Amino acid sequence: MPRVVGLLSDSHSRWERTKRALEALRIRGASTFIHCGDVEDALVLDQLAGMDAHLVWGNCDWNSRSLEDYARNLGIAVHGEAGEVTVDGKRIAFTMGGGGSTDIYVINADGTGLRNLTDSREIESSPTWSPDGRRLAFVST
Repeated sequence: MPRVVGLLSDSHSRWERTKRALEALRIRGASTFIHCGDVEDALVLDQLAGMDAHLVWGNCDWNSRSLEDYARNLGIAVHGEAGEVTVDGKRIAFTMGGGGSTDIYVINADGTGLRNLTDSREIESSPTWSPDGRRLAFVST
């Protein structure tokens, strides 16, 4: 049976909305959750506690340094800044970085095997799997 990944973003401190979204995603079979930025408050992170949860920071997460320790203590995998996510059913490709540079990372859908594919000073974005899932295309500027 394929794993269902639930995507959330832009909670902007609205933990009640995040709680309702997580409930709806669980009802639809999601077992892994990725929050793609703009958390802004620890109460949002509390909703992800105890789940197979992953997080990237958004442009409104000015307090990400203090939230990162809190998230990690809750068992949430923190993958840094930026967040473009593509899923091919087996792997998840996303951007992560900071300080003017982003890299392309891949992680297995079960949360194992995190790998940095690019490790450069350039800004990589828009990861997209080929139709057969064997190759990953992206933009580098």
